[in-house]
Amino acid sequence: PKYDHAWIFSEGLASVAEDGKIKFIDETGNVVIDKGMAYNPNRDGYVFHGGYCVVATDDGELYGMIDRTGKTVVAQECNFIRPTDDYELWEVRKGKEEAVLDKELKVVVPFMECSIYIDEGTIDATMSDHTLRKYNLDGSLIHDFYITSVRMLEYQKDEILYRTRTHDDDGDEYDEPYAEEYHPKANAR
Repeated sequence: PKYDHAWIFSEGLASVAEDGKIKFIDETGNVVIDKGMAYNPNRDGYVFHGGYCVVATDDGELYGMIDRTGKTVVAQECNFIRPTDDYELWEVRKGKEEAVLDKELKVVVPFMECSIYIDEGTIDATMSDHTLRKYNLDGSLIHDFYITSVRMLEYQKDEILYRTRTHDDDGDEYDEPYAEEYHPKANAR
């Protein structure tokens, strides 16, 4: 044992921490990547997925990606980088903008001010104006505007009704029942 921390081998490499710095070793123990990256104890693992490893700046505030040779393939200027479960797509956020990259890190959905959700063969983008767009996994726009749910709009009526309460919200009985006023609600049409 000579390292302060060590992670699992993934895709032939394992990350190790030594003297506050992260390095990557091969299965023989030789250091193959040493970029002088600071070890951040709040970072959850330094593991390769789909040929890439998400790495953070020394302060742990921004993220980028390296390939298995240690080459920076996404600059450390992202707020988060998250792969899909199959590592076919990467969800990336820079400030208020999000994008989707494919496994070769080519743009599938370009950076735009939105919130991206990838599920069941589609990419949903909730735009800053709360409209929704749906893309296929190749980045082709399927719908430029759609609605995910419809809710009833309720409002209080002008009338006041009274009801007698004998128990509070926890089910405890009141010493004496009392009348309580309330406004009934109605649905907008």
